[in-house]
Amino acid sequence: MPLPDRALTIQGGCNCRAIRYKISIPEVSERPIHPFFIKPESLSIATKGDSNNKTTPPPKLPHFPMSAICHCNDYRRATGALLNYWFCSPISYVELSLLPLPEVNKDAFTPLQESSKDASSTTPSQTNAPFISAAQFFPLSPKTKLATYLDMLDILLGTVDRTDLETE
Repeated sequence: MPLPDRALTIQGGCNCRAIRYKISIPEVSERPIHPFFIKPESLSIATKGDSNNKTTPPPKLPHFPMSAICHCNDYRRATGALLNYWFCSPISYVELSLLPLPEVNKDAFTPLQESSKDASSTTPSQTNAPFISAAQFFPLSPKTKLATYLDMLDILLGTVDRTDLETE
């Protein structure tokens, strides 16, 4: 189900509430369009009529934020899930609230580590329970970054507050 066209706020975080986030999404006219969107006129099925000679409306433009499913080995192992369902948002929409780690727990956690394959993103270390991944959307390399790429924050949808999941 796509996001509504109106402005909205999505909140969530971890169960202990030490990490909280708020995503403030503007109305659809102010949201960036996916940089690799295929224009409807290039799709032969987008405007063809069906058997009743009705025309199919062109697809809606894919605006950010958006959702994505990842089944790569890094995130399967890190989360213990076969598929990870991410909410991909421009970083400028996201506010994070982080409580300091208590002294007694400092040895129980390991910080995020850099991915060995892509220096512009991070992957969770083996002992963390991840729910946020910072990445540059579709980066090729720092030298080939295009102006259309966005700095993104990917958040596991399972961390969204139930009250926000149940609203329309």
